[in-house]
Parts: sequence; C-alpha cells; structure tokens
Amino acid sequence: MGAANKRTLAQVMAEEIGNALVGGTINNAILSTDRDEYGFTVRCRDGKTRVVWVMSDEEGNGTGFLDITERKNQKED
Repeated sequence: MGAANKRTLAQVMAEEIGNALVGGTINNAILSTDRDEYGFTVRCRDGKTRVVWVMSDEEGNGTGFLDITERKNQKED
C-alpha cells in the first residue's frame, strides 16, 4: 500500500466499529471484575453478542479506544 493510500488509525477503527456494531442493540452496561473498567454488550446483526470495553487506548494509557470482542457465552442477555 503506497503512502497516499495509507489509512489512519481513526479510519481503521471507524470501519471496524461500523462493521461490528452498527445496527446492533446495546443490551447491558458492564463492569470488569478484575480491572477498573466499564463497557457494554451489543447484540449484533449477525446474531452474536459482542463485549465492548471503553478504554483510553489499546494499552490503556492514551486517547480513546473501544476494545470489541465476541462474547464467549452466546446466551441472551
């Protein structure tokens, strides 16, 4: 990919968030049991539930970042 086609982190994250969450429904607000973090679960268009942690960044030490993972237990919330 050439320099002119290089995407920013913001562009990559917006696409990832859009693909994973747009059209879904927020089910629950959640708190981490082992860390001082919060987030929410989303029932997505594909039928899977994803957990979204609101973090400062991937490492937890900078500007905003959403950590989106597929929920292991796919039961209804």
